[in-house]
Amino acid sequence: MFSQRRIKAVADIKRAVRQPYAWPGGYPLFAITNDAEGLCIDCLKAEFTNACHSTLHNIGDSWHVYGIDINYESDVSCCHCGSEIERAYD
Repeated sequence: MFSQRRIKAVADIKRAVRQPYAWPGGYPLFAITNDAEGLCIDCLKAEFTNACHSTLHNIGDSWHVYGIDINYESDVSCCHCGSEIERAYD
């Protein structure tokens, strides 16, 4: 299950793109969008402008990032590219 660390600012998105692993622990991060879908860090990086614009202006579309979290053990796929989001524990 996710702890859903809610985004407080666009700086949180920027931090996740620059540092895709949590510290301490080195666990892989991913974004949770407004429609409760997972978004891998690679897609978040590729669509950085869309994600920041939607989040900053509270648009509420599928690019609006609600939170950044660690995928501990769940099977989560990226809603943009379809790849499986890396788990902290296999």
